[in-house]
Amino acid sequence: MDDLLNSFCTRINELKQLSLLRTPEPLVPTGSIRSSQTQLSLLMAELEKNIEATFVLLTEEKRLLQTEGLRMLQELDDQNLVLEHMLANMPRHLPAAPAAPTISARSTLPRMASAPQLRFAIDHMGPSGTSSGQDEPTSPDQDKASSAQAVKKTSKGPPQLPPITVAEFQGIPKYVVNRFTRDKLNDAITEFNKAIIEKQTMVRLPQGQMTKEQRDRFWEHKQLVTEELKGKVFLTEKDLRENWSGCGFRLDPLGRSLLASLRHLGYVKEVRGGGHTRYVVLI
Repeated sequence: MDDLLNSFCTRINELKQLSLLRTPEPLVPTGSIRSSQTQLSLLMAELEKNIEATFVLLTEEKRLLQTEGLRMLQELDDQNLVLEHMLANMPRHLPAAPAAPTISARSTLPRMASAPQLRFAIDHMGPSGTSSGQDEPTSPDQDKASSAQAVKKTSKGPPQLPPITVAEFQGIPKYVVNRFTRDKLNDAITEFNKAIIEKQTMVRLPQGQMTKEQRDRFWEHKQLVTEELKGKVFLTEKDLRENWSGCGFRLDPLGRSLLASLRHLGYVKEVRGGGHTRYVVLI
């Protein structure tokens, strides 16, 4: 009986499945299929429109690359030639970049005042808006003194003559420069700066650390300092002729042409007196 019952159940299940497969009604409603087809058509139309716009942009970019790209390549080639020429003709002496001013927050930034201090300052404010008894105008002599003190504080070493620029070299008369090139004069300036450093280093040494030769030079230097030359840096013809520093500067035609050029540019002033010639650095 059990086997017969099982066979009947199996046959009934098969008939149910066959009846489901032969159902004439659609599984999905017809309206949803039509709406999906409409949405798909709209999406396809928008996609075709985007593809067409992209194709137009690509065509325009291709045209610009064919026209403007060639011009840009030509400009890059010209700039490359200019840079190669600059690299091949790089001057040996370039002006030093100006040192960036150091800012001290303690010395430059004002300290925040408290409320009582602000009230006191407002009560004692003068008619012109300035504090009475303070912030008075300074005299030109005081301005000069303060600027001199500022320069003295910021100075760290002896002055250095800068290299002669192209514009300065072109402004020097030919009879002063003679046949020397700008590079030759700048090489001589480098050696002249070495002599300045050596002389000022020797002058600033404590006398206890000087040798006898340095001490003699020191007192000779002191005797040559006049009222006009106080605080000035200078070299004498004897310094340059005897070449104490061992630098390559000589009082030959190149050296004298350089000194004349520096006098013309206002970097050096020649002071004579007492049988000595002094070359004062004006920087």
